[in-house]
Amino acid sequence: MFVFRLDETRYHEEGSTARRVWAEGKITPVQNLFGNASGYKHLTFHSTWCGGLDLVVGHHYLIATDAKGDTIPLAAADGSLLDLDGFYDPGDLKGNLRRPEILPVIQAIYGVTPLPDNYPPAWIAGRTDGTPPPPPPPPVKQPR
Repeated sequence: MFVFRLDETRYHEEGSTARRVWAEGKITPVQNLFGNASGYKHLTFHSTWCGGLDLVVGHHYLIATDAKGDTIPLAAADGSLLDLDGFYDPGDLKGNLRRPEILPVIQAIYGVTPLPDNYPPAWIAGRTDGTPPPPPPPPVKQPR
């Protein structure tokens, strides 16, 4: 469990199916909460209409992972990460631990209290949802 900054993304496409469209991101672990995050350098994620993730370069993310190697493969609509942009200060590592977006996770990891049923709040969990709104309906043909 750690916080990382997304430094760069690259879009990849092979063929014409949604399964062959993905993005690769370069990350920098910023704050370790549990385990050792120092070996993680990249992540891969789907960048498609359905189940895609909306990750923004420069944002900080909280992630729970047990991935092996230096790359974290995220699943479609992956709920293992939260966008902390606007709630996280990389210059105040100790203060971040008391933030309501991070404190419940730390308390759960170390067995102080379980995560609340409403964690994470829908408004913060939805920040990484890459599913765009449906397209507008087709124009109505006017009779002549």
